This record gives sequence, C-alpha cells and structure tokens, in this order.
Amino acid sequence: IVMEYLEGESLSDALIRGGSLPATEVAKLIGQAARALAKAHNSGIVHRDLKPDNIFLANAPEDADTDLPYVVKLVDFGIAKMFDEPLKATGAVPSMGGPTQEGAVIGTPNFMAPEQLTIGGNPNPLTDLWSLGACAFAGMTARIPFEGEVLGDIVLKVCAAPLPVPSKYN
Repeated sequence: IVMEYLEGESLSDALIRGGSLPATEVAKLIGQAARALAKAHNSGIVHRDLKPDNIFLANAPEDADTDLPYVVKLVDFGIAKMFDEPLKATGAVPSMGGPTQEGAVIGTPNFMAPEQLTIGGNPNPLTDLWSLGACAFAGMTARIPFEGEVLGDIVLKVCAAPLPVPSKYN
C-alpha cells in the first residue's frame, strides 16, 4: 500500500482559521467530496465518520482540473466498513455485515445520521450522504450542525430536532 503525501489542511482547520466559506465554494467542495464518496460506495466501502476533520483540502497541482486552490481528499477510513456487496446499477442499498457490536455508536455523533445513532441502525451509503450534508452546513456556517453538552443531547437533536438552516447563521 502506498500512501499519498498531502499538503494542505482539513476543512475543519480552514473553518477555524477563516470562518465560513462562500456558498459557491462549499458547493464545489462538497461536489468533489461526493464524487470521492461515490467511488468508495461503488467499491463497496462506507466511510462511517465523514466530518470536516476528514475532508482534506490538498493543495492543487498546477495541472489539476479545478477552479479551487485545492482538491478534496477524503481521509481517515479507519472505521470504514465493507458492504456485503458493492453497489449495483439497481441503486439498492446493501446491508452491512461484520463484527461491529449491534447498538455500538462508532463515529462522531454531531455528524452522524439518525439511523446510526439508534439501535439496529446499520451505516450505508445514505448515512455517508447525511454526514456530507452536515459537512456542507459546517462549511457554510463554520458551526457544528447539532451541538450538545453530552452525547444524549446530541442524539436527541439529531434524531428529533428540525434540521438546522444555514441561513439562520450565515
């Protein structure tokens, strides 16, 4: 296995350093991340911990086909999981088998889909898409979408509170 050396910063670090990003930049950034996720999903991999810390803005090489000063790389597949089978053209979401204990919360709750936070909720491509939407919110507002002092507060907000609207903050 060869690891690519990346120069740049995480989306999280960019938001801490400079605040929220323009909506057009967030759209392009999330578009690049979505294409990377599609490749992972088509290969039968779900990330399970997509958050601004794991979206890396790598300095773009001069020949890069992007109008941004960076290319998006998804990093930290440390808790990624393989599907039983990769996605097929049917669009059906495969089930996730494997050794993770049922009911275990694995990931970062502020960016996790409701079904990941409830018993029996198996992560799948749709849970990654929820997390990507939460990252888009963070990019436009420089805020965590669901905040809380303790895990129970966060879980309750993710599962029952209305979705936060970026224009309320920016």
